[in-house]
Amino acid sequence: SRLRFAAQEAFEKLIPESLVTLDDVIGRPVADALRGRNVRRIVIIAPPGLNLIPLSALPALTQYDVSLTPSLLTYKLHHRNPLLTSIGELRIVANPSSELACSTVLARNLSGLAGSVILDGNNATAPRMLELFSQPAGAQHVEWYISTHGRYSFGNPLSSGLAAADGYLSLKELTGHIGSGVQMAVLSACDSSLSPLSDAQQELTSLPSMLSAAGLSQVIGTLWPVDELASTLLLKQFYTYRTNGQAPTTALRHSQDWLRRQTVSDIESTLQSFFGSDVSSDTFSCQVLAEPLLSQQPNFRPFESPFYWASFVLFE
Repeated sequence: SRLRFAAQEAFEKLIPESLVTLDDVIGRPVADALRGRNVRRIVIIAPPGLNLIPLSALPALTQYDVSLTPSLLTYKLHHRNPLLTSIGELRIVANPSSELACSTVLARNLSGLAGSVILDGNNATAPRMLELFSQPAGAQHVEWYISTHGRYSFGNPLSSGLAAADGYLSLKELTGHIGSGVQMAVLSACDSSLSPLSDAQQELTSLPSMLSAAGLSQVIGTLWPVDELASTLLLKQFYTYRTNGQAPTTALRHSQDWLRRQTVSDIESTLQSFFGSDVSSDTFSCQVLAEPLLSQQPNFRPFESPFYWASFVLFE
């Protein structure tokens, strides 16, 4: 655990430094080219390697809604219809490993949304997940929120996947069981947006690109292992913005900006509202997880580093 903490500390320091360097090469030239124009959204066709960088976190681009797309053809196919502004039928898979208590608390918060269906804990087996994902939409479009452990294999991308209560659900299995009307997926799972570093077939070997090929308009995933409490707070705010009518790209940008500005005092207030009167074991475990953070100085911003929020990227 000591080695893991040291590696995380080094990575946490490396990300901001890398983003500043890349901002000089990519961010500022793009922002300069767009200055004075009425542009709010930037969609980037990222070549292999560049798609592993959180371009939306480049300092010069944080005022824009930034997303990635595998190809111009994919983007055109997905956006023949208007952008999503309302949440459809939300299908939730949370904490199949029983190790991510905060995600279960968030899932229960979201289960109050109209049309939502939740599958959590030991109930979230691979067969039940596939059954849930393959159900066709009703009157509204379908969105997925999946919070679990993830893994990515650079050697065999199709074996990559998401943890279920009884093992792993591979990328190949998942994309073969998508019901009609599914428009969006939020994958709060480690490494869920990774793809080969240099491969002409990268469009077919990452989870976001394969979900896009299967018909989803937008997919949010992560580029590196995410902090449980930070990601829970970010996605709680994301769905708050969504219920207020913001499009996913805008809601993600605002949520990331919100999280990095939160002080310890702000987070304490948010968690009190988040937990409410829930006295479940998952709430207790999430409270325990938050205790070290809440013991710090009230004005300290614990999630200011891009390490905690920039991992989430949107593909369309």
